[in-house]
Amino acid sequence: MSLVNYYLFRHMNTKQVVGSLTPELTHRTFKQITDITTRPSRIRLDLWRPLVVSTNNTPEFRQRTHLMFIQPIERTLSEELLRMQRKARKVLLMDSLEHKVEHLCRIYMYLEAKYGKESMPQIKLFWDQEGLKDSVVAKGIQWPSFVSHDKLSLDRGRFILNPECQPADLAQASNEYNPTTPASGSGISI
Repeated sequence: MSLVNYYLFRHMNTKQVVGSLTPELTHRTFKQITDITTRPSRIRLDLWRPLVVSTNNTPEFRQRTHLMFIQPIERTLSEELLRMQRKARKVLLMDSLEHKVEHLCRIYMYLEAKYGKESMPQIKLFWDQEGLKDSVVAKGIQWPSFVSHDKLSLDRGRFILNPECQPADLAQASNEYNPTTPASGSGISI
């Protein structure tokens, strides 16, 4: 059985968070943002960076996680927030960073309670900002025991360097190609 990854991306300016089954963002990914006025009209890859990469998922577990993650989170608006001007309120409502991290933790807790600890894969979360993993503790919840944490290494702020976080076909292709050894039978020696 092959293990697959699940990716969360965040917008650097607005702090919006989207989940993806692939390491690339597509226009379909942005349909998770329910408010059309805050949804980006085009993909600016320089503004989106990986937030969390979940590795060692089984395909079924990743699909369950994704289907639960893309469901919109109902947030109650306080009277203070409703009294704010529309532009200031829009900025605060787009900031979904901590809410989505808490949502991911609650999804893992729910799946563990529903299917049992024995059936859970040993998930490893690679974090761009390691302090965010502790934000759920402030809300009074803990990460499940099958989840471990590590640092996500990025090149130029958005390209994932960790070999564990690369898709299986890309990692296999990079292992097969070795630019330091010449091709056999080419007749050219260095």
